[in-house]
Parts: sequence; structure tokens; C-alpha cells
Amino acid sequence: MPIDRIYIAGHRGDLRWTQCCVASIRRWYPQIPISLVKDLICGDYDTRELETYWDVDVWVSARRVHGWGMSKLEPLMAAAGERIFIIDSDIVFLGPLLDLLQGFDTDFVVDGQAERSETVRLHYFDADRLRDFDPDFTFTGMVFGGGHIVATGGLLQRSDFEPLIDFAEPPRLQRPDVFARGEQGVLNYVVQKRVQLGRLTLASTQFAHWAGYLKPRLIRPRQLHAASPHRALMHYAGPKYTLFSANRNGHLLRHFEAAYYARLPQGRRRRLRERVRRFSDVLRGRQPWINYM
Repeated sequence: MPIDRIYIAGHRGDLRWTQCCVASIRRWYPQIPISLVKDLICGDYDTRELETYWDVDVWVSARRVHGWGMSKLEPLMAAAGERIFIIDSDIVFLGPLLDLLQGFDTDFVVDGQAERSETVRLHYFDADRLRDFDPDFTFTGMVFGGGHIVATGGLLQRSDFEPLIDFAEPPRLQRPDVFARGEQGVLNYVVQKRVQLGRLTLASTQFAHWAGYLKPRLIRPRQLHAASPHRALMHYAGPKYTLFSANRNGHLLRHFEAAYYARLPQGRRRRLRERVRRFSDVLRGRQPWINYM
């Protein structure tokens, strides 16, 4: 089923990662619509450069402040009938990934896997407390990351989440004793519950690498051409260093950052100026690392 639009969720602190993300998508998909889902929890920020030179738009939502992961629920609920790919901003494409994902016609397509119980508790939900909360729910042991999901918009509504999330600004969990911080645990529960009730269909396939696990230099920039063999994305979830080179598999970020600036007027000069500023911040101890939401 063709994907109509890609939504990239981010906030002020990860604009640089968003730039790399967009540049990587445009490497293989120059025409697909891309919308930025801007969370203003850290303040407003300027995306005109992305809009002007990289042909993206800003998705307008009535809610402007979201918090950890919650902004991704907005297009999921609102984009009725649209086939969408919702991703975090700290992601880069490694090849023509959509060619793989468009081969599924289920309501949702995720990268699901079995995780250790401690990992599930830390990042998704407490399985024992969830059993008490909903005795009819059967946890199969499979969970999926909320940072990269394909969905048909509008199948889930705010009413599906309101027993679990208070949609204030920013939204907050109603049951933090059951679900881990952010949207990921709640989304896993809501989707899998409706699959078990026969109200949704779900497919799982492997298409995501976590940068912190993948062997460094296993994927090289020279492979990332039109015929790239990698139908996958790289997710830099977790703590991040200000200098891309200090991040595991940061060479891929540097590659796509160079591609981003190459399209801008005086791009090489702009990139050099930004690099000098970041080195200065690191040397002065201002931003050795950042833990983005």
C-alpha cells in the first residue's frame, strides 16, 4: 500500500538531526510529501530553511506543546484515511526503505521484537501491573518502537487514548505506575489490544537499526547511492553527543549533514561556521552531550 506522507516529529533541541533526517529521505524519495510535527515544549524554532530548500511543510496542530513522544499521536489520530510513516527526527534512511514498507496492506506496520522483561518495564509498561489493569489483555512478549511506524491515519481516535493519557499541554500519563514515560508503552497497548479484538491489523518486519548496537562502519557512505542494498533506517535513540563524530555510527550523520548543506546557498560556509560554534561549545563545557526526548 503506497505511503502518502512522512511525518517527522521533533523539537527545538534536535533541529540538526531533523536536517539530516530530511536529507536522507530526499536521497531516495525527492517527491514524497514530508511534514514536520513541531513540539514547542522547548520553545519555537525556525524551520524556514528546511521548508524553502528541502520541500517540507509544517503540520499545523491545535496543540503546540506535547512532551516526550506525544506529538506523534496527533497525525496518527488526525490524518484520516492517509497512509503515513511517522518517525522520530533522530533517524536517517539507509536506502529505499519505503519500497519494503509499501508491500504491506495491514493497518499498521512496525518493527516488533521480543524484549527482556526488564527492557519492557523500563521502556514500555510493567507487564504485571498491566495484567491487573486489563485482565483481558494478552501480552505476547512482542513490543515495537514508537519512533518509526507505518499506519493508516484516523483508525485510532483521541477517545482510544484518553483513559490512559490526559491531553493537557503537555499531555501526561494517567497511569504512570503501569506505563513508561512517553507515548511508546501506551501506543503498544492500544494497538495490540485492538488487534486482539479484531479491530486493527498489524504486520511486523525488521527495518530499523539502533545506532548504539550496530557495529561501527558496517554501513559506509559509499553504499548509500540510488541502488543502496539497505532497506532500513538508523535510529539514534537515547543520549547524543553534540559532535556527530562522538556518536556511534556518527559518520552517517556527517554524511547526510554534508548533503543537507550542499543544497543551501553558501552551504559549505554555513556548515563550517556551525562546526566552529559547536567545537567552541564543547571546549567550554557547554554541551558535551544532550539527552533528547
